[in-house]
Amino acid sequence: MNALTRGNLMKLCFCVSLLTLVLSAFTLAKDIGRPFGGFLTYYNVIANGMYVDIQTPPWWLEPGMLEQLRGHRLRSIDGVSYTYEYEGLGYALAQARQEPHVHVMVNADHERISLALPLVQFSWRHFWDFKTPLLLIAIGTLVISVFIYQANPDATTNQVLMVLLCAFALSSGASQPGLFAYESALTKIVHVSGLVSGAFTGALIMHFAVLFPNPLPMLANKRLAKLLYILIYGVSCGITISYVSSRLLLWHTGWTRFVRQLDKFSYYATGYYY
Repeated sequence: MNALTRGNLMKLCFCVSLLTLVLSAFTLAKDIGRPFGGFLTYYNVIANGMYVDIQTPPWWLEPGMLEQLRGHRLRSIDGVSYTYEYEGLGYALAQARQEPHVHVMVNADHERISLALPLVQFSWRHFWDFKTPLLLIAIGTLVISVFIYQANPDATTNQVLMVLLCAFALSSGASQPGLFAYESALTKIVHVSGLVSGAFTGALIMHFAVLFPNPLPMLANKRLAKLLYILIYGVSCGITISYVSSRLLLWHTGWTRFVRQLDKFSYYATGYYY
């Protein structure tokens, strides 16, 4: 790969990461004005259930209320099963009925507890409370990646580190692209982008490790070096295929045990790969 091609690849990685940050902020900002329960959620594919996102700021709810929700599975909203497909509609219906509260049932300590939560509108305050730290981390990481690359554009170590930092920034920026999970095509695209960057982060860390501070002696043998990189990135490709397949099947056919196994394999493989 010549210097021009590598330079274009670095620019592409930077632009993709930056575009994902913008898309993630845009899709979440589109939800401003919509009603919700005062907490962020995520869909756990392995458990096939909705849970409260641990990144939810504690001051969004009444004192002690978040502790009753965090870590517990959300079972129903106003008597209807709490699913990612129904979540946004459930809050909208409660607002249409002009109800000040929604009743959310959760699993807690092997029993189900019903909590009356104020129905609030997602505002710019909520947006900046959640997105500001993530955007600062992501933008700061992207800026550092540019400085590192510009320090020595021809060095493979600098190139790999720049791509690694772009992947970190993308993963951070892709967090919670919408108020409700998988609600639009754009939120799905951002979500999948975050999964892909996470799958390749492990490979990029290993690639950087064999180059810094000095390349491993075995890399002098081009055949061995090629086999090593095929192994490193081959595993990430397998994880990516598994992750993306689980989401496409989930959105097309719904949750199945096969979807669960695909996601479970990807989740634990990514964890071990780090």
